[in-house]
Amino acid sequence: MTSIVYLHGFNSAFDPNNEKVKALTKIGNVIGITYNSLGTYSEICSDLLDQLSDADRDDTVIVGTSLGGYWAAEMGFKLGIPSVIINPCYDPTHMLQKYVGIQTNHSTKTNGSFELSSALSYMHCKSYDSDYDYMPLVILDMGDDVIDSFKTRELFEGFPMVHYADGSHRFDHIEDALDEINKYVNYCAFAEHTNI
Repeated sequence: MTSIVYLHGFNSAFDPNNEKVKALTKIGNVIGITYNSLGTYSEICSDLLDQLSDADRDDTVIVGTSLGGYWAAEMGFKLGIPSVIINPCYDPTHMLQKYVGIQTNHSTKTNGSFELSSALSYMHCKSYDSDYDYMPLVILDMGDDVIDSFKTRELFEGFPMVHYADGSHRFDHIEDALDEINKYVNYCAFAEHTNI
């Protein structure tokens, strides 16, 4: 069975009762990772690489939403693992600056401080035209009220992509997307074993 590593969005934590997580258990074994999304790029990158160091490269897909989508693509690139990015935060440097200050975590309800330096630490982030072992599957709700899904769709033109006409930033179509995610995972497994 496929192992699905799930990466939450900004200012949150892994929640096994999250609707997306519960839906993903229908197609794989979900492994939740919590990372400090208020940290700098290098802090988060190092933490995620440590937490993913034992991942079975042949049987793992990383799924992330919003900032977790950014990190799913980043980890997929660095580790050569397929990734699924849902309503991804494609430009953390600029998109996260509006959250500078004290933040209350959506899941844990604890307070933390998000510094401007953390947002700016993403300035060196790679472009999405880099060579991936597996191009991420991009899944969008076009009704996203936080990130402009039309810009996202344009940015990721040429990537495998599925989009839904309405929805929201929280992503309302996870049940509809399960077949597409499964097809993507199966294709990546086939490609790996046939070198296409």
